[in-house]
Amino acid sequence: METAFVSGKIATANTGWPLLGSDLELKLIEDRKMFDANEVVDENYFDGLVEFLRDVGGYDVYVCSGIDEGLFCRIESPSILGGFYIGKRSPLMNINIHYRVAADNEGCFDKWRKCPLVMKLPVNKTRLLKHLAWLGTEEGFKHSNNYDYLDNQILPLETQKGQYD
Repeated sequence: METAFVSGKIATANTGWPLLGSDLELKLIEDRKMFDANEVVDENYFDGLVEFLRDVGGYDVYVCSGIDEGLFCRIESPSILGGFYIGKRSPLMNINIHYRVAADNEGCFDKWRKCPLVMKLPVNKTRLLKHLAWLGTEEGFKHSNNYDYLDNQILPLETQKGQYD
């Protein structure tokens, strides 16, 4: 199994959180293709989303290949833990990260199936960054830690039907 580490470079000086101000907005304007519902989710899409999260979002990104003939990406910041996976689904692979981005507040993360943010790929990248930023706040921590997201879905929870029934 090959493993690579790429460190995000865009972060505020005080908190280490990803930028959401004018620097991010300028970068987002440069990336005109934010979302295409017909976009094919393949290795090129995977690489593009990894690069976007690292370069624009400022997240630390870990990429592992060779897991059940697929690609896995782990997303981290001081306040977020997330991931996504593309490729053949094995019985060991959680459905919440199979062709989906799943994330939780780092202080609440327990299992992929308990993440309050689950978005099917392809994602609107701007929307994903906004959701990740909010999830990393104190309000996001409370929302996740109390399992409020099961009754009060502020964030997208695009899981398989019946998963939480």
